[in-house]
Amino acid sequence: MAKKIMVVDDEPDTRALAKTVLEGEGYEVFTGSDGKDAIKKLAKECVDLILLDIMMPGMKPKEIIEEIEKLPTCRKTKISYFSVVEFSADQKKELFKSKKVVDYIQKPFTNDQLLAKVKKILK
Repeated sequence: MAKKIMVVDDEPDTRALAKTVLEGEGYEVFTGSDGKDAIKKLAKECVDLILLDIMMPGMKPKEIIEEIEKLPTCRKTKISYFSVVEFSADQKKELFKSKKVVDYIQKPFTNDQLLAKVKKILK
C-alpha cells in the first residue's frame, strides 16, 4: 500500500511540483493551500507524512501542529517543515517541540533532495 503524504503550502507551484515528484515515486499525495484547509482534510484522511510550509498566511505553524495533534486520524503522522530560511539552534529547538515534527526541507529543493528526505523520514 502506498504511503500517503499531504503537501501544505500557499504557493501553488510548490504544491504542484512536490505532488508530481512524489506521485512519480508511487506515493499517494494530497494537498492543502493553508493550515485550515489541511486540518479540514486531515480530519477525514489519515496520512503518513505532512510537508508543511512554515511561512504561510493565517495560522502559525505551532497552531496548525496543535490542531493536527488533536486529530485521531493523525496519531502516527509525521511532519516535516518546508522552509526558505535556515534555522538557528534555538529556533530548531522551538520548532521541534512537537514529537510529530521530525525534519525540515530547505527551499528551494531539487527533486532528488525532496525524495531523499521523504524516503528517510518514511523508512
